[in-house]
Amino acid sequence: MGFGGILFDLDNTLVDRNASLLAFAAEWMDAFGDVLEDGHEARVLAVIQESDGGGYQPRERFFARLAKDLPWKDAPDEGEIQDFWQRVFPKCTQPANGLYDVLEALREQALKIGIVTNGTERSQHGKIDRLGIWSYAEIVVISETVGTKKPDPAIFEAAQTGLNVPASDLCFVGDHPVNDVHGSARMGMTPVWVAGHHAWPDDLEPPAWQIESLSELILLLAKIEGDSKHG
Repeated sequence: MGFGGILFDLDNTLVDRNASLLAFAAEWMDAFGDVLEDGHEARVLAVIQESDGGGYQPRERFFARLAKDLPWKDAPDEGEIQDFWQRVFPKCTQPANGLYDVLEALREQALKIGIVTNGTERSQHGKIDRLGIWSYAEIVVISETVGTKKPDPAIFEAAQTGLNVPASDLCFVGDHPVNDVHGSARMGMTPVWVAGHHAWPDDLEPPAWQIESLSELILLLAKIEGDSKHG
């Protein structure tokens, strides 16, 4: 097997979401510290991380949790919290470990690169801007833009068509067992699971290929291709 392209999920794959939330919590304290009870910095970070749910908590519920569960002296309304999140969080985006080395290595191998992500254009474009990786991606497919979310086959088809690479020659790298791994496998792609963010469901076949960190990807791709030649 020789891959013609690599598709990536964004959050918890190219983006270190936990590090991004840590940076966001610092911005939050700068903005709202004067209306929060003193001595609760650790509590603020914990509530933000728990309420975020790895990015899978509906945003309306996330904003409501922040308005309700933080130790406010004078709580802002949910609209102010939403506006702050939308303006500030993309600017707090932190790269996954090894991001730039991996993208450079893939470019040197002349592999086509794409990003397939659920989310809004405003948020996901802002994260890609912050990472400075537009030049690596030949296509970026965002659920809001195409009107459907992973694991719907249509979003994978849009990326595959955009790269003009057969699904069988594509590797998909992502952290979510259903949205990324199962969804891309159903399309005939080779999935690589970024472990450590979501428990693997008991009712899904275990992933054939997985990494703990994005920095492991290049060696794993070489192993996959080597195994396919000798299989």
